Amino acid sequence: MSVLIYLPFFIASLFLFFRVSHLRKIQAHVKEVYPNEWDKICVNKMGMNNSTAKSANLEESMKSGFLSQQHDPLIINFHRKDRLLITAMAIFGMLQLVLAFLK
Repeated sequence: MSVLIYLPFFIASLFLFFRVSHLRKIQAHVKEVYPNEWDKICVNKMGMNNSTAKSANLEESMKSGFLSQQHDPLIINFHRKDRLLITAMAIFGMLQLVLAFLK
């Protein structure tokens, strides 16, 4: 019974790993299909960790930059999956908090 209390946490963690996996796939796609945009995404002006900077720049480009204007099915599909994964993580995270406080 006590193992089931932590099940929402493990499910939320699993969704986090899926999100990271999808982010890496979209990075590989952008690198292959849009090499000029990838070069701009790789610029790290603030001295951050390179992978963090790439992820942040990629998300910003997909949100309001060059990639947001492209009608690429993989990018559109990524947005749908990303929203779904974030929503699922939030739901399971809140469920874990509820279970923690009820115990």
